[in-house]
Amino acid sequence: MAPPPEPLPAYLSWLSASSTVHQAGDWVVVTLPFLDRHNDHLQIAVRETGDGYHLSDDVYIRKDLDSAGLEPTPQRQELVEGTARRFGVRMHAGAIVAEAGAATLPQQFHAVLQAMLAIGHLRANTRKATESPFPMQVREYLKTLPLPVRQGVLVIGRSGRKHRFDYALLDAKGEPVYLIAAIGSPVRERLRKAVLSWNDVRARQPVGAGMFARIADAGWPPAPDRLELCAANGVRVIPWSQREAIAAGRDRGRGTDASE
Repeated sequence: MAPPPEPLPAYLSWLSASSTVHQAGDWVVVTLPFLDRHNDHLQIAVRETGDGYHLSDDVYIRKDLDSAGLEPTPQRQELVEGTARRFGVRMHAGAIVAEAGAATLPQQFHAVLQAMLAIGHLRANTRKATESPFPMQVREYLKTLPLPVRQGVLVIGRSGRKHRFDYALLDAKGEPVYLIAAIGSPVRERLRKAVLSWNDVRARQPVGAGMFARIADAGWPPAPDRLELCAANGVRVIPWSQREAIAAGRDRGRGTDASE
């Protein structure tokens, strides 16, 4: 039997394969396989400057804290800024930012990621933190449907890679019939990952199986190109206010159709 792979190279290989990069004007945006409370992937934007690089979370964590009811009181702002400094980064106009040279770019990139995760957890300081986040709302609704629900489903695709789906509706044998992605904010990379995962696993699913991308109403509607991406690949996109369409699609056997 061959010895197991070294964990660090294997992990780094997985991290690289699970991350994506795209250009947005002067910025290079890196989407990472680390999830926030909405089950969305964290992103870090990097821009080249005259003597190095500028990194930013584009105010994402600050906006998320605001939406959770964590108002920026002086005490809380001091806590946020102190947490940022602990990781060697700083707050600027609500964004987590850092500067780096070529030699320090990897460390500063990781520092911004650590600060995003740590500051994001400060929402525990607000009463609204006890409210159910979006994926849990999806789960509670799915439990009202006739089919059993499974959370955090791993499915092996044609490539041999494992893909994680937020929920699955199961048939009488306990096999996934409908795979569901609960997406709080329909950024292109999040939808693209859902599409790529579905394309890799769909050939191994039962006849009539399908996939839904469930979008929070706050993120509706996605940009037309994102809807077209899903439609072209058989992923049905449904806003929260139209969640009954999941049951309707199941009854018609149209889970692989694309729908707004």
